[in-house]
Amino acid sequence: MSQFNELEFKSYLWRSQLHEAVNYLRKFDDKIDLLKKYIEVFEDGQYYKRTDNEVIGNIDKIYQNYYRNVFWMEIPEEESKNILFQELTNFCITRSHLLRDGFIEKIIGDYIEDSVAEIVEAEGYEYLGGDTSGVFGPYIWKNSKGSMLEF
Repeated sequence: MSQFNELEFKSYLWRSQLHEAVNYLRKFDDKIDLLKKYIEVFEDGQYYKRTDNEVIGNIDKIYQNYYRNVFWMEIPEEESKNILFQELTNFCITRSHLLRDGFIEKIIGDYIEDSVAEIVEAEGYEYLGGDTSGVFGPYIWKNSKGSMLEF
């Protein structure tokens, strides 16, 4: 049996080849715990809880589901974006009391991230949305201290 090569494993991740990364982990008995974490998230949809704030946590889960759709389920980019925007729209509608008066009209389509930003900021967090290389994702943080971000 070959020896685990961390660089080889990470190269799969860097290239967004999650299936290959998981299959690589399957070859090594000493990586069973790491393999279980990937299986829980990508195959079972058991997402990480990174905050005790319910609102921020729900937004985070929506984006984790989106990443699973894009990188694991390999749902086409446009379809994944539509699912993401629909889930964000549904969430914003349920949290519309956190939006400025008159802002509810903008919670559809490409303006949905503006509504998400409003909700995040109402919770006392900062938000930066948008896409990087065609993949959407939020940066959400509590405090900015110099170059240190605190979630």
